[in-house]
Amino acid sequence: GAVGGSATVRRITNEAGFDIGVRMSPEEAERLGIKPFGDGGADDMPSPRPKLYAYGPCASPIAQRHIIQCSHYRGMAPEDPGRIQLRDTIVEALRINGFVILEGLMDPEDVAPLEAEARHYLDQDHVGFVPQPLRANRQQLQLPFAVPWASDWLVRHDLILGCVAGYVQNDLAAGRTQDEQQWSLVEWLNTGAELDFFLKPECDPKPGRLLDAPPHGCSDVGHAHERGPWLGRVMVTKTPPHSPAQKHHRDINFPG
Repeated sequence: GAVGGSATVRRITNEAGFDIGVRMSPEEAERLGIKPFGDGGADDMPSPRPKLYAYGPCASPIAQRHIIQCSHYRGMAPEDPGRIQLRDTIVEALRINGFVILEGLMDPEDVAPLEAEARHYLDQDHVGFVPQPLRANRQQLQLPFAVPWASDWLVRHDLILGCVAGYVQNDLAAGRTQDEQQWSLVEWLNTGAELDFFLKPECDPKPGRLLDAPPHGCSDVGHAHERGPWLGRVMVTKTPPHSPAQKHHRDINFPG
């Protein structure tokens, strides 16, 4: 008699143990009915989740607690101690809540022209750039590394860089396999999930080949001998009008 069997799928992983998957064009994914995150990631709860707004007629005092006024920073002298105080306030808010809203940090007259330009740019197709589909009809897109997007006042803002340097202190991904990183996450959760966990000596970058020459599928931004946060590329999320709400999803990245 004939012997039957089911097709198997061989997952492609790199030497660090990370799944680097299979690539296909958006047209091919649409033809096959493949959606990002399996189900498209749209919230299908029978009753809408409560929402908190920080602005507008529905603004909530609870949401507004996360707003830190920063407009006065633009008028501070470089030696003003208030600059460091504001940075420390922002970093502390990040450590407690995981996010913060910096109100008035940029001059509105500088920001307003960028909105129309970004909208025009992101509505077009560009050679060499492939939009990354995200949950609930959203897309992850890249702005060009050119003026005005590469201007110092945007990408090298001293307050932003100071806050990032004070918060992003996690080097566990440096030189470690997927299993090592996952067990570190378990240890972090079981020891109280404090951000200072990542400052312990055993959480320093792990010397070796994975640190010196990260394989395909791992970040290769920065240099092995450098510490601290590295800037890769700036991404934006495009949310078309009337897009559905996203499902709640787990955080797959270490904080800090």
